[in-house]
Amino acid sequence: MLVAGFLPLTASAESALEGSWRIDWPLAFPDLLDKFEVSDGYYDCQTCAPPIRVKADGKDHPVKGYKGFDSISVQVKNDYQVRIQKKKAGKAFESLIMSVSSDGKLLRYNSYSGSNQSIVEGSERTRLGEPIKGEHAVSGVWVAQGMEQSAADSTFHYRIDNGQLSVTMDNGESYTAPLDGSFVPYSGSQEIDRVSVRQLAERVLNIQLYKGETFVQAMQVSATEDGQALSIHFVMPDMAMTGNLIARKITLATKG
Repeated sequence: MLVAGFLPLTASAESALEGSWRIDWPLAFPDLLDKFEVSDGYYDCQTCAPPIRVKADGKDHPVKGYKGFDSISVQVKNDYQVRIQKKKAGKAFESLIMSVSSDGKLLRYNSYSGSNQSIVEGSERTRLGEPIKGEHAVSGVWVAQGMEQSAADSTFHYRIDNGQLSVTMDNGESYTAPLDGSFVPYSGSQEIDRVSVRQLAERVLNIQLYKGETFVQAMQVSATEDGQALSIHFVMPDMAMTGNLIARKITLATKG
């Protein structure tokens, strides 16, 4: 519902949301923290949504609230490594190896997914604070060092005209959607095929992304008053991930 006195954006006035944008990946992610505890025979993921607490005995244990998996097993390999396997209806969904450096300051994730568990993704986290005495090295709070993506995957363009948001991305993805929450097709992606956009305030949009009937991601995009940055709060339920990104306005080079 529109706030009294607030009118939808049209071509008559350029919005702070409009322009060319690029994600500033090296920034810290204050909300994108991982907090684990491995002690007394249990594994706790306190920042998972919803939180997970299961025995770290290598056996499958049921979990609720996740569309991608319905059971998880946790095996302590040694003092510095933990193996996690997620399954859906008994079939492997994702295997995750968490390894801590010998000084306890760096945590590396290796994720194996796909039907044959051959797709590998790696990322690293830095410990906040000191290692917890008496607990496994994985225990503690970890923060992303900075998620790097290609320029094509990080650059996008917003244009608002006659109550519609047109979005094009340098990786080939695009859509044009009314600002009333109606669903429209999403082009150029294998993971997303429809999208809705709802204008919540003059400089705030809520974007919902779906694959068929499956909810993939939600984003709340807020522009600064000077129109030079976007704050993007995202929720990805299948990956149990939520956090904030910052996009900076960029000036495109003109062809001479």
